[in-house]
Amino acid sequence: MASVGIFGLFMTVLFLEHATTAPELSQGLMGRKSLEKDHGMLFHFPETNRYSLWSYGCYIPLSVAYLDEGGTITEIYELEAFPDKWEQEGEEATDFFLSHAVNPRLPAAYALEMAGYWFQQNGVKVGDQLRWEGRQAEILAK
Repeated sequence: MASVGIFGLFMTVLFLEHATTAPELSQGLMGRKSLEKDHGMLFHFPETNRYSLWSYGCYIPLSVAYLDEGGTITEIYELEAFPDKWEQEGEEATDFFLSHAVNPRLPAAYALEMAGYWFQQNGVKVGDQLRWEGRQAEILAK
């Protein structure tokens, strides 16, 4: 878990899990019934591309920020949870969750998932930058 400093009007320390392997990227925050305040996950994709994220297996709504190779936030989305839809199977489930997926317009090297509306509530916006060295990171306001 990495400690992260968010800088804007005030500083907030975050605690992030760092997903880098295929199983970690696939699992994401699936199965979490809650996130502690200022906890989330940083996804480091294997290559810069357009990666869709969906809420299958999520009990809670999430905020998703996509970042370019330099760590600049390029897009922010809200991802609703639908735990009551997990009982669907096969194509019905796949079609439902794909229709509610986050589909970025721009290629991204990273995604940062936090609890729903976290970025809005903390004044973090497109153009702000996430910087890290090792397991320490900070977001700098534009």
